[in-house]
Amino acid sequence: MDAVMKGRDTQGNIRLFLIEWKYTESYPSKREKKPGSRRDNRLWRYRSFFTRDGSPFTFCNSDVGSTFFEELLTEPYYQLMRQTLLGWKMTQDPSRNGQATSFTHIVVIPHGNTALRSGCAVIAGRQGDLAGAWNALVREPVLFLAPEELLQPLTAQPDYARLLDYLCRRYWQDGRSRS
Repeated sequence: MDAVMKGRDTQGNIRLFLIEWKYTESYPSKREKKPGSRRDNRLWRYRSFFTRDGSPFTFCNSDVGSTFFEELLTEPYYQLMRQTLLGWKMTQDPSRNGQATSFTHIVVIPHGNTALRSGCAVIAGRQGDLAGAWNALVREPVLFLAPEELLQPLTAQPDYARLLDYLCRRYWQDGRSRS
């Protein structure tokens, strides 16, 4: 997780924002099956979260096979799964997290990173883009945004013009403007 922020939504409730930045990451579309205790330990450690009441996943208490859980241990799904669990667990006890009762998970991926946006392995029998495949598995959709989409609200704030110009030159020089 690259950043966690806290803010209020339009109803006045406190919400956590978990933000993960992905600029150049890519993951193989074919799974390499690696035998070993590390994978087994991960499966044992996380599987119990999927059967708990109120789980953030749509497959909670469903009859899915071990192949599906093994798919969750493959990047980038493994990282998305852990981040989703982190946000969910952080909002289970508002007295310990600054009174936040909900979270928004944001993954920032440039439009040009098509390897990550659309080249990931199949999960739960779903082929397609990362956002569509993952959001079918979670109760609260993850926001998959390009950097300029995330920062677009700042374009109306003159105080941020220099920062936005720098970020535009540094991270998305592909001809997209910040307007």
